Amino acid sequence: MEKAVFSTAHKQNIFNISTRELPMKKMLLFAATMIVSATCLFSAQTHKNISSCWIFVGYDRNPNDSIANFNVKNIVKSDEGRLSNGYVFYDDGTTQDPMTLWEDTTLLLNFKAKTELAFAVKKNGAIEYLLVEIPRTVFGIQEIAIYQKTDSENFRSTVYTRFIGKLDKNNTLGDDFRVADKIDYPFVDDPDLPGKWETVDFTDAVNHFKPSTVKKDFFLKEMIFDQNGKTSKPFWTWTRGLIFHSGDKTASEYIIKRINNELYMFFEWKSGDYSFRYQKPMYYVLKKTN
Repeated sequence: MEKAVFSTAHKQNIFNISTRELPMKKMLLFAATMIVSATCLFSAQTHKNISSCWIFVGYDRNPNDSIANFNVKNIVKSDEGRLSNGYVFYDDGTTQDPMTLWEDTTLLLNFKAKTELAFAVKKNGAIEYLLVEIPRTVFGIQEIAIYQKTDSENFRSTVYTRFIGKLDKNNTLGDDFRVADKIDYPFVDDPDLPGKWETVDFTDAVNHFKPSTVKKDFFLKEMIFDQNGKTSKPFWTWTRGLIFHSGDKTASEYIIKRINNELYMFFEWKSGDYSFRYQKPMYYVLKKTN
């Protein structure tokens, strides 16, 4: 089976609702995308009528298959949907994810520079499947992402049981299907945290990080932590082991390690991938500079 090749850069958040960090040469396209995204966000917060709910079940990576000749026997089950682990389609063309729209047979992914993906709904007996064709240009592998139709109550319980509940037992799924973490923890001091930290890497796992002198460009450039749980940003606060974002309602784990006699912090980046697409967060790696 062909193995997908992923870039960690596409997991970085933009304005804490998008999941993709774009290089500077694409900033004009990014600015246009953000205008569309702001409209989507407003719609997602105000619509009420659910058209359908879909839970991710797996992929079809048979090169001879398409959404037109889908065979249920070719489903390879998975608990990790690279687009999203679930979709709620509303009848106004929006979804629970403010960065994704739908219309007729097309998904519009604003977080992937306005990528359009073809989809179809197929029945197999009493079960309905949503099939989304993902070309090689999106994630480095051609595949069909497969979702199974369910009702909103089962969607909510399944998303929690299979995905977000495994990531943080203290989170909830709101009425808008957005993940909200518990953020009202008491303050506990951590003498290693206060100071300035500069970003040096972005990784999918703590144990995958290897110090390097190669300079990279990141959306999150630095973090400055003050005493008593405060930071240089009004929306970020902290207690030992956790960093809170008051607007996004996220509680991100941080881990400090001493590597080669330097202090590094691994900061869990809970972007739209986590809040709207129910995926495992990646980590920013920051090095303490003072």
